[in-house]
Amino acid sequence: MSQKLHGTAIEAFWSGTSFLITSTVFQPNFASLSDIFGRRSLFLVALIFFTVGAIVAAVANNFTIILVGRSIQGIGGGGIISLTEIVVTDIVPLRERGKYFGFLSMMWALGSVGGPLIGGAFAQEVSWRWIFWINLPFCALGFVLIPLFLNLNHRTTSFLEKLKRVDWVGSVLFVASMMSLLIPITWGGVMYPWDHWRTLVPLVLGVVGLAGFMLYEKFVAKEPLIRLGVFSSRTALGNYLGTVMHGMIVSLELNDSQWLVEGVTDYLFITALEFTILSPTILRSHQRSRSNHGRCSCLPRDIVRTHLHKLSLIKQN
Repeated sequence: MSQKLHGTAIEAFWSGTSFLITSTVFQPNFASLSDIFGRRSLFLVALIFFTVGAIVAAVANNFTIILVGRSIQGIGGGGIISLTEIVVTDIVPLRERGKYFGFLSMMWALGSVGGPLIGGAFAQEVSWRWIFWINLPFCALGFVLIPLFLNLNHRTTSFLEKLKRVDWVGSVLFVASMMSLLIPITWGGVMYPWDHWRTLVPLVLGVVGLAGFMLYEKFVAKEPLIRLGVFSSRTALGNYLGTVMHGMIVSLELNDSQWLVEGVTDYLFITALEFTILSPTILRSHQRSRSNHGRCSCLPRDIVRTHLHKLSLIKQN
């Protein structure tokens, strides 16, 4: 793809990273909005973003358009990831959830192995554009099946009342802060040195912004984007800390591996960080489910297992 579009290695690196950054940042927003507007509506919105992004990337004639398309696709991908996990906690009894998350893990494993092979075959034998076109039949299938089969009850109110429930300030703070945090983490040591002001300034602003976000969520927001109350449960806190450690350990391991190029390191680091961020959002929705016994006991564990397996497959390759 880089050769066809006469792009640089950095541009090719950002074509993957842009998807991961937007996917990471917007997951809590989709989860929170699905509590207000309903799972089905937000699932369709996420699917629209994913479809539009795939089309934009498929018709692109330069890397600028590809980055735009991949960023849009990442927004939809983040919504699909978070809502898939949340819907399972909504409709599957606690004792059966391990089995269903096993099915999701199996899909991730198949995608991790088959995706690069199929994409490489398309790029070499047909056209790199088919890497994006191949998504459309599955998107079309989703547009048909989601309205037919995803029927979950949620509180019915007027659209204006729903808009009033949205944590607008918290959403803006979170998205801006996470963007400011993730972008310098991504280009640090790749595009700019770690001690360069282009790396340090947005990194500091991101940390300060996240601190402000947490204070706003705790003391001001009426219906927070992420309820900090999930940390008051020892079970939830233990699972969340385990997920944080997972992201840190994987990052340190990969950074110490001489065979791994920096672009792949950043890719895998953001993937780990993505699910570090996602866990409390899912726990929040899980706490609102009808099951009040033993909640939050299996979901983060299954997420960690899924992505540790995915990372091990990538590392082996």
